[in-house]
Parts: sequence; C-alpha cells; structure tokens
Amino acid sequence: DIIDKRFKLLKIIYNDFQSKMIRKYIYMSQLDTFKKCKTPIEISEFIDQYSVDFKTSNGTIRKIHPFTEYGFISYMSKFGKHYSDFGINSTILAYIASSCWKAWQSFLFHGGKIKFKKNINIYKIRDKGDGFPGINNKELLNNNKLVINVNGKRGKNAKFITIPFKVNKKYPYELYCFMDKIVNLAIKREIIRGKKRYFVQFTFEGKKYSKNRKLGKGNV
Repeated sequence: DIIDKRFKLLKIIYNDFQSKMIRKYIYMSQLDTFKKCKTPIEISEFIDQYSVDFKTSNGTIRKIHPFTEYGFISYMSKFGKHYSDFGINSTILAYIASSCWKAWQSFLFHGGKIKFKKNINIYKIRDKGDGFPGINNKELLNNNKLVINVNGKRGKNAKFITIPFKVNKKYPYELYCFMDKIVNLAIKREIIRGKKRYFVQFTFEGKKYSKNRKLGKGNV
C-alpha cells in the first residue's frame, strides 16, 4: 500500500508538471518572434535558443533553456519539492522530468501529442547513479531484502520499509548479474491476470551473461 501510494504520487506529479509546461509553451508560442517562424527548422532553432530566468534554491538567477531535457529537470527540482516528505527525491524527480521531456520531444519535433497518464507503474529509486556505496551485493543477495526510505528524512526521523524479493540462486544468470555493480534500481508494478504484482528491477554494469545459445537452432 505504501508503494502504491508512491505510484499514485508519481502520476500526480507527472500530470501536474505537464500542465505547467503546456502553459509555458502557450506563453512562448504567443511571442512575436515565435510566430515569425514558419518552417520546422526555424521553430526548432527558436526553441533551442529560447531562454528564461530561473531562480535556483540558493536564490541566484541563471538562464536556462526551458524546452530541453535539462530545462525540464531544473523546473522539476523546484516543482517537486512539495513531495519530499514522501521520499520523492531528486533522482525520482529527474526520471519523471526525463519521461515528460520524451513526450515533448515527440510533440515539438515529430508531430506527436502531449498525453496525461492514467497510471505510472515504475518507481525509480536510483537512476544513472555511480553504483551504490551503501549496498553490498553479497549481503543483498543473501538477505533478499531491499530497504527504502519513504519519507525523505534522515536520522531518527527517517522511515524505512523493507521489501523482500526472490532470486533463483540455482540459475547462474541471476547469480552472475550480482557480481557486477548496480547502476539503476527500480520497483515495477504489473497487472497479471487482474492482480497487482511487484518486481525489483536491477540494472547492472558490465558484460551480459552468455547463455551459449547458437544461431539457427531452436525456436525464437
């Protein structure tokens, strides 16, 4: 139920943020300089050069290009601060911002549409990180438990939940993976035969495991 609540919050953040960026796009599209752009190339060049003042958390003002992935992440860092008490940290917000930007890339440059999500079923705990200094792979493999901070606080005020997960230790592929550094970590929710099922999703660094499969034999 705690993880389900986070999935619901991620959906709210995603949809609210898209509404915010739609308003910014409408404002930008009403500028005379934007209206003078006739071809897709001119529009693309205008969007790349368009910049606004952005007030950082320490009060300084800097220029950002709002309709870029970095611009989305910058806006999201300020937009998502209201959800920090639910353990929605900067890593999770950056992932949501990148997901929003993919939709805008399609809209701005490929004629796609901005759509609001009914559900978000992946909860990125760590994305594009440089390993996990606080996680020991052997300990994780032996205990089969994942500990997650769910209120974003530290010390005595921190609240954690423990999520057990299964690893098939008789399957060499899964054991091989845990020998490498963990790069990304997420919890994924799937609806299977009408029931919610949850998976801990690891991304490991290194070469993939060879299953000694031969081309031209067997079914694909």
